[in-house]
Amino acid sequence: MPQSKTQRASPGNSSGGYSAASGWKIAARGDSWIRLEAVSWFMTAQIVIQVDDEQLSVATFIRYDRPMAALAWPPLSAGHRLAMPGLLRQTVRATRSP
Repeated sequence: MPQSKTQRASPGNSSGGYSAASGWKIAARGDSWIRLEAVSWFMTAQIVIQVDDEQLSVATFIRYDRPMAALAWPPLSAGHRLAMPGLLRQTVRATRSP
């Protein structure tokens, strides 16, 4: 899973958009939503964020690819909750860029 909370969204795809946000790969995006993904050898995480004029919605999906993920995710989730406000701010900026 991503380790750095300070990493910014980074330019990287051929359309001039972003390829990563806070160390998460931008797996897919639309006009008002983005799906971020992080993969490790024991689990896969996806965050889906939708932004409109009045609200922001977010959902986190965790897939345990190995049994040890069930032990690793509970302590990792504390860091996830702490990092989420910054990740959301960066994602809003990424979805609003041309």
